[in-house]
Amino acid sequence: LVLIGIFYFAYKNTTIPDANKAFEAQSTFVYYSGGKAKIGRFAEQNRESIPLADVPQPMQDAVIAAEDRTFYTNNGIDPNGILRAAFSNAKGNATQGASTITQQYVKILYLTQERTLGRKVKEAFLSLKVQQEQSKSEILEGYLNTAYFGNRAYGIYAAAQVYFDKEPRDLTLPEAAFVAALVKFPGDFDAITLKGQQLAVDRRNY
Repeated sequence: LVLIGIFYFAYKNTTIPDANKAFEAQSTFVYYSGGKAKIGRFAEQNRESIPLADVPQPMQDAVIAAEDRTFYTNNGIDPNGILRAAFSNAKGNATQGASTITQQYVKILYLTQERTLGRKVKEAFLSLKVQQEQSKSEILEGYLNTAYFGNRAYGIYAAAQVYFDKEPRDLTLPEAAFVAALVKFPGDFDAITLKGQQLAVDRRNY
């Protein structure tokens, strides 16, 4: 009962902070010839946010399969993952990464990338709050527009452009699976390097 009381108090006193500005910003494009030809872009992060309706279902399914298969049925957190992180921290190891898509979205948009137990606990409470205030579609749309896909590509639109010079709705199923594979470890799965290509292809196939 004491633990339930502490949990309830912590949850009720958790407020969703302002979003990290860099992950809300989008690229600014400069055009000439009556707005038909693009000169270049200005961007802190290469991103162009799009609605979920513009992301094909195979692309959505690929990301969910890669990152969080219980996305549509879970409550925004992975209790087992949080316990693993707690035990890892107690042993003096770095805590493990976020587990659910909601946790990853919260970490990107509201928190820092530090791996501490305190950040993990805050992430869990914020994820529960976000889960209550946003639909699954809103969370998935936000995640797809903020996640990093490597090679300075932030968000699914930039990733489709960087790797395939296409818009997301034009990606084939193998291409969608390839892009989804990049979210886990964008540095390791960098498809520009030979090692990264093989790692990304292996995970795409998985």
